Amino acid sequence: FITVCAEILLAHKNPEGPKSTGGDIRLVTHHLSSFWEQRALGMARTFIFILLLFVGLRGDSGEEARGRSKRDISNDQPRMISDGGHLIFSTGDHKDIRFLTTGSGTVRVGSENLTQLIGQIKTNKDDIANLKASGGVVPPEVTSQLNQLSSRVTTIESNVQTIEQTIQMKTCNSNPCQNGGTCLNLLDSFHCICPHNWQVSNQLQLVIGLHSPGPMNLDKQHTCGTAVDSIVIKVVVDDYVFAVVIQGPTCTADVNECQLYVGTTQGCQNGATCVNTAGSFTCTCSPEWYGTHCTSRYDDCALGSQNLCSHGLCIDSDRVTPNQVSPRKEGEICKIHREAVCCGVRVLQWVKLVRMPNYKCICDSGWMPPSGSPACTADIDECSLPNKPCSTNPPVSCFNTLGSFYCGACPAGWQGNGYSCLDVDECATNNGGCSTSPMVQCLNTMGSFHCGTCPPGYEGDGRTCTQLNLCATNNGGCHSLATCSAPPGSTIPICTCPPGYTGNGYGPTGCTQTSDVCQTSNPCVHGQCVSTTTGYICMCEAGWSGTNCNENVNECASNPCQNGGTCVDGVNGYTCTCTSQWTGPNCETAQQGVVHAYLHMLTLDMTLSFSACGGYLTGPAGTFSYPNTPGSDQYDHMVSCAWVIRVNANKHRTRGEPKRWSYGIFGMLLCLLDQIVRITFPHFDLEHSTGCSYDFLQIHDGESAGAHMLGRYCGTAAPAELLSSHNTMYFWFRSDHSINAGGFTVAWQEQTPGLSTHPKQLMSQYVLFRDGLLPEDPVLAKYCSTSSPPPLLTTGPSAWIHFHSDFSTSDLGFHITYTTSPSDPGCGGTYTDSEGIIISPNWPNNYAHNRQCIYVLRQPPNDAVALNFTNMDLEVYSGCAFDFVEVGLITLGPQVRDGLTETAPLVGKYCGSTLPAPIISSSNGLWVRFKSDTSISKAGFRAVYQVACGGTVSGLGQIRTPYHPNSYPHEKTCEWVINQPQGYVVTLAFLTFDIEQSSTCFFDYVELIRNHPQVRDGSTASSPLIGRYCGSRVPPMLQSTQQSMYIRFGTDASVSNHGFTAEYASAIEGCGATLNDPSGTVTSPGHPTNYPHGANCTWFISVAPGNIIRLTFTSFNLEYHFNCLYDYVEVYDNGTAETGTKLGRYCGRSVPPSLTSTDNLMTILFVSDVSMATEGFSANYVSINATTGTVSSTNP
Repeated sequence: FITVCAEILLAHKNPEGPKSTGGDIRLVTHHLSSFWEQRALGMARTFIFILLLFVGLRGDSGEEARGRSKRDISNDQPRMISDGGHLIFSTGDHKDIRFLTTGSGTVRVGSENLTQLIGQIKTNKDDIANLKASGGVVPPEVTSQLNQLSSRVTTIESNVQTIEQTIQMKTCNSNPCQNGGTCLNLLDSFHCICPHNWQVSNQLQLVIGLHSPGPMNLDKQHTCGTAVDSIVIKVVVDDYVFAVVIQGPTCTADVNECQLYVGTTQGCQNGATCVNTAGSFTCTCSPEWYGTHCTSRYDDCALGSQNLCSHGLCIDSDRVTPNQVSPRKEGEICKIHREAVCCGVRVLQWVKLVRMPNYKCICDSGWMPPSGSPACTADIDECSLPNKPCSTNPPVSCFNTLGSFYCGACPAGWQGNGYSCLDVDECATNNGGCSTSPMVQCLNTMGSFHCGTCPPGYEGDGRTCTQLNLCATNNGGCHSLATCSAPPGSTIPICTCPPGYTGNGYGPTGCTQTSDVCQTSNPCVHGQCVSTTTGYICMCEAGWSGTNCNENVNECASNPCQNGGTCVDGVNGYTCTCTSQWTGPNCETAQQGVVHAYLHMLTLDMTLSFSACGGYLTGPAGTFSYPNTPGSDQYDHMVSCAWVIRVNANKHRTRGEPKRWSYGIFGMLLCLLDQIVRITFPHFDLEHSTGCSYDFLQIHDGESAGAHMLGRYCGTAAPAELLSSHNTMYFWFRSDHSINAGGFTVAWQEQTPGLSTHPKQLMSQYVLFRDGLLPEDPVLAKYCSTSSPPPLLTTGPSAWIHFHSDFSTSDLGFHITYTTSPSDPGCGGTYTDSEGIIISPNWPNNYAHNRQCIYVLRQPPNDAVALNFTNMDLEVYSGCAFDFVEVGLITLGPQVRDGLTETAPLVGKYCGSTLPAPIISSSNGLWVRFKSDTSISKAGFRAVYQVACGGTVSGLGQIRTPYHPNSYPHEKTCEWVINQPQGYVVTLAFLTFDIEQSSTCFFDYVELIRNHPQVRDGSTASSPLIGRYCGSRVPPMLQSTQQSMYIRFGTDASVSNHGFTAEYASAIEGCGATLNDPSGTVTSPGHPTNYPHGANCTWFISVAPGNIIRLTFTSFNLEYHFNCLYDYVEVYDNGTAETGTKLGRYCGRSVPPSLTSTDNLMTILFVSDVSMATEGFSANYVSINATTGTVSSTNP
């Protein structure tokens, strides 16, 4: 009976919950019609309700109930538990269950007022207490009533047993409850208590579960068509879902769990589809999930990367086919039985699925997956990839291994690990093995090196140079009149001057004619005769000049007379006739009584002060200020004032008296100066500015603004003490239109120059002679007297004469005559031949002491000089301070008439016995200076010079034959190596071409080829030959296949033409080529993939003479522009882009028409910019016989 009550109490008359005021809490039961039930069992219902309130709701029993997740509730919180249909209310530890009402509200169980019943219990308790108080004697009337009650209870029990028997016979005996329902007998009826997944009609079932996060919802749904077999009312409160299900009568109505559990943890999870079935439900999981509720995720990499991928890393991927299983059951076929019940119709579904894993393998380097398998089990052959892993320039062998590879060793001439190889500079060690005696230039090339040609007078391959007949070239370096002889085994020729000549015979001045003219007759009229090897020179007396000292020097030519005076020339002198206002030797002094623009003070010992704006001030001491009271007043704006201060001249010298001499602090002979001016600044306050550009005081060391400026001053800091170099100073004050200040005061004092004077102030009148053109060359002499110095002789072909005058008096000055005399044989000279020899004086004998020789080596403009020392033996000292050879570049300079000066940049300074490296000038000339001192003497040097050609170049530039456009020299060999960066090739375009014609351009051997340039694809003479050319026909554009190109030009001793000029450049490797085959294909770089940005590619097609070229484009896709300004293809007929005729420029996607040349040359130019790039183009060409019109198939 209690169980029945617990089930039927779920019917709630007020589903909206308790009212806020005066509301009742009601639990509905099935009413028994018997009054006895209502009265006799009132107390039982009361205690049943209390019992229900104190128990918690327990979870459903069975496997399904245990599989559901429960909320973790601590022991101090109340709980409601459903257990087999029972409701159990459980409080926290030591807590109460309380029902609180307000106003007239009551607590009811069914229709019974629980509040009244509890009050009645209290009354009955009081009555029992009274009975006990009366001695426990039951009153007779009570006893009578109890007997009557007992009789009635007995009667009721009999009736109840009769009813139970009747109910069992009519109801539960027939087992009407289906699907595991529990049958309860009722009065003439029965009641089915259904499992949680089945339901009966007209019965409410309360289901409570956890709800997933989301808003509270209340919905009412119907299932199985239109039949109202079940109605679900779901309410979400906090984290719980309360659902009331109206069930069918015999547990035949299925509960739709898909509606019931939607949004809860008991339903399908992770995006699964819920399918309701009879008595249950199933979850159709998304591809990546599995399990009853789709809560487990597939891990297709569970077996490990090594097992699944071998040589890679396993990356799990989302599955795309539902119900795929893990890789361990790969390939199996399973069947899934699905049973669905809807409105009494049962459906069976059989589904066949292929269980495939879904994962990816990230392969290790060197591995890849084979076709049809994700595992990294196939080896990558790195050596067969388009981008080779080992060096391609130079080529290095690649060896493939399982999962890897390795590179062979770099070839000879390269260093590295094979992956990358760097060029070895063989020339850096021992000159690369090239000859060092004589020194031969070593040219480093990519992966190799090349020895230059042996110098004139030698033969060999550059590694070994054997001396030829010493006298065969340039007379062995002897004088043109000398006799050259070469003893067997000697490396030095013997030069012998002819009769009547003297000297060692070496060099252009090795032989000089003897002369005795000074002994037989004295040609010098007013001078001394000095004999020389070429004749004589006259050392003239003062006042005379000319070759024979017979010409009177015109001293009036320099206009020495001032202020309008007239000059009358004399012998070694002149006379000035002055005007009436001036007097003095040069009419430099004003006559007394004449008004002057300055104030001359008769008393020189006075100290004067001036304050006017400017003036001419004299006296031994004084001051001047501006304004009148500096510091109190301020100077005016826009002022410009000038002062000149003059102190006494030399007090100890009278007019006409020669200057006296004194030795200064450096021991140098100095001429005595006039008195000097000492300046100080007692007050100084001018507007300050950077550079003193606004207000300033400017001071000059002289009597005008044209004299040397000592400084410009402004601000408030007084300038330091100043000293003039003579007896006058010039002051200029200027102010602008803005800021002014307090002004300044200048104090001056006359001072006699002496040892205390700063060396920079010791100025004089003198003539200085240096033995050479450089400031550091030795001083031959310094003169400042009235007597004529003795003759001077330089050690070399140049002298520096420096004349200086001060601002005091002026004298007659000087007159110098000079002549040249031959130096020692072989000492210096000018050399302009295409090749030749220079030697030190007396070579191979010891050179003389205290000698200086200048050799000038010049070639035509735009050519260069190559200098190679073959012998070197000079005194050794640190810095080559004593005996040395210097080499410098000849540049244009203003000091020498022909533009050559030894003050040009220095190439090197050499001494000892070590041969210098070959020298090539950067201009058309070199100068060589040989200098010896007064001590040790040795054999000296020998060097060979020639016009330079060849060398190692890179980037963009031009090369040409020597003397071009004039004829090239005979017996000349030039070698060029053109290197470009990695990833680029060399292009060479001949601009002019005129080489001696021969039938083959080839005699016996490549090394001995003459009269033609030879071009090779590489950096050495053993590289593949691109072509050999001669004649006057300009060769086609040439292009290497590597980053280097070797060019050799040679001439013989006969015909000499104009030579060639060529322009070299670089191109992207694989971008452009020189095509000589009768047919071929041209494609843009990367075709059919996109071409690179910034490409500039040229293809030169040159077929056999007598043929023409037809070009046909097979595909074409370039960036479009209406003028084709960005990416384009240009085609030129019969020449290059510079010399040919343009047939057209093309871009876009339209395929250009077929193009035909008029000759055997065609050029294709492809240019791309830095923006868009497409797949480019491809084209085919064929060679067509111009006469027959047939297509050529083979090379001529």
